[in-house]
Amino acid sequence: MKIILVDDEDLIRQLCNIFLENSFEDLKILEASSGNSAIKLLKEHSDIDLVVSDFIMPDGDGGVLYRYIRSNYENLPFLLVTSNDINHLTGFEKFQTGASVKELYLRKPISKQSFVKAVSSLLERSPELNESYKKIRIYNFWKFNSVECDIYVRLSSEKFVKIISAGSSYTRSDINKYADRQLEYLYIKECDFNAFSVSMASTPFLKLKCKRGECIDVETVKTTHAMIHELVLSVGLSNSVVDTAEKLSDSIVAFVKKNSAAVRDLLKKAQDAKDYIYDHSYMTSIICCEMVSQMEWNTRDIQNKLCMASLFHDLAISDPTLAMKGDVYPDSINGLDDKERDLFLSHTQVMAEKVREVPPFPANVDTVILQHHENVEGTGFPHKLSAQRVSPLVCTFIIAHDFVSMMYRLDFDKVKIKNEFPAFCAKYDVGNYKAVIKALNPKFE
Repeated sequence: MKIILVDDEDLIRQLCNIFLENSFEDLKILEASSGNSAIKLLKEHSDIDLVVSDFIMPDGDGGVLYRYIRSNYENLPFLLVTSNDINHLTGFEKFQTGASVKELYLRKPISKQSFVKAVSSLLERSPELNESYKKIRIYNFWKFNSVECDIYVRLSSEKFVKIISAGSSYTRSDINKYADRQLEYLYIKECDFNAFSVSMASTPFLKLKCKRGECIDVETVKTTHAMIHELVLSVGLSNSVVDTAEKLSDSIVAFVKKNSAAVRDLLKKAQDAKDYIYDHSYMTSIICCEMVSQMEWNTRDIQNKLCMASLFHDLAISDPTLAMKGDVYPDSINGLDDKERDLFLSHTQVMAEKVREVPPFPANVDTVILQHHENVEGTGFPHKLSAQRVSPLVCTFIIAHDFVSMMYRLDFDKVKIKNEFPAFCAKYDVGNYKAVIKALNPKFE
């Protein structure tokens, strides 16, 4: 089964993806952010079984898409999901809500139950997956060695077998037995998923236990980096670039340990937490190294500055979920309470100041950290800099940082990343970003 999911809000598409992936087996989901991009996917794929679409979108709204479908694919099921009253939408005058098995309407906000029910009806297919279990990407388990809830492997849609008991320890080889069988997920019960507030940013049911007096820095970071290597290699990066970032990171950590107790403690806290903040930072350093390797100004000094900025840029934030919201779903910042929003909006300045306190820190690292949330529209923070006022060094970091955020948003799906990449590049085809984005093009086009 193949579905096209159309919405200009990344968070809505991500939510619908989660609903679908936890309800149906063997379901391929293609994503589009506008009516016209969805039409392009329809032309490229002749085996689409359902289109799920928002109404208000740039570059072709849901009405444009609906009229195209009814003119060219008379029997293709269509689900309209919008916050608007369908009776007030142009182009949907003949839309027979509930009367036709081929088209249905849901009004936002949607629940999982109503969404899955509508999709099931249009596909004429009942949900196959046991909803009492939740998927956890298998790579999350590599960074830890003990669990606080039972862990399961799925044998069939209804049969789950416990492989690790709550309170037990495990080794990476224990997890690799399942990874070697090409399994992408392990499972926990829904009650544990909710109790531990599991998210893409954090898996608090997983823990790292160490022997008394044991130094965890080296082994913990190695294991974390091994997991990250698997992710970035899976989307097309080379081992040589990963190795470069690894060596630079090691030298930076050694440098900080010698020169700044305050920053050293922050970095160690991030390494030990093994959550989104450290993983995203390390991946950003790898993408920075990839981009610089394609540029004329490829020097060890430039790589070092960007890797330093990568490792330290978010260390003023202690909550991985807050960091992830701001990076991966920036629109969600407007929905935070005043305290969280102020913390997020000030973290660039706070961390830039801390870096300046380290006397031999290379020049411009503080500037990269300070400006890493500026954007091409000139609406970023803290200074709302236009695309012409951001330096090429900062542009490189912003693009790498945003690319890693996109990989998270698309759950490291190589096909989805490839489909999104042209639009990603087009966004940066402006000002001082224009020359820099070309450095990323050869690897992912």
